[in-house]
Amino acid sequence: MDNLARLHVHDSTTTDAATVLGVEGSEVLLATERGERRAARATSCLVQPMAGDEVLVVTLADGRLFVLAVLSRAEGNEAVELRVEGPLRVAARTLDLDAERGTMRFGTLALLAETVLAHADSARVAVKAVDTFYDRLSQTVKSCFRTVEETDQLRAGRLDYRTEKEMLLRAENVLAGARKLVKLDGEQIHIG
Repeated sequence: MDNLARLHVHDSTTTDAATVLGVEGSEVLLATERGERRAARATSCLVQPMAGDEVLVVTLADGRLFVLAVLSRAEGNEAVELRVEGPLRVAARTLDLDAERGTMRFGTLALLAETVLAHADSARVAVKAVDTFYDRLSQTVKSCFRTVEETDQLRAGRLDYRTEKEMLLRAENVLAGARKLVKLDGEQIHIG
């Protein structure tokens, strides 16, 4: 029976199944046939072990232990966390992520893409400051509502506003000035 639990890969290297007692920093505390042992997580073991999980452990000739894989999750440990100590790079021809809900947290995020296409039923964005730079910006909306509490400033080489019905400007003071020409044209012009 002992031969089933322990496979001899080389004369001095063995693999065993063990139960995780806990995780302390980068070390995994294990319950093995030889008692409690401490192991490091192998670089290829991306799944973070949790207390109660059954794991595959290799013991090297020099006595070091590594958790190679999480074999089964303990009841109540449904979440799977992929964890690496250093940078993680995923390279693929195509990458699809599919989930009912998602959360992303980054200290800094750089997104580089030739094309970005996003579809959503609704979106809410809360940002303290936004700076955007475009060669061309085109927007089509059904209704647009903006509230600016302090200053709304536009500087343009040319400005063209066209409406099919009314254009309404209301303010405590309206100042209009031109260096050369001011022209008002309409069937009726009411001043005052």
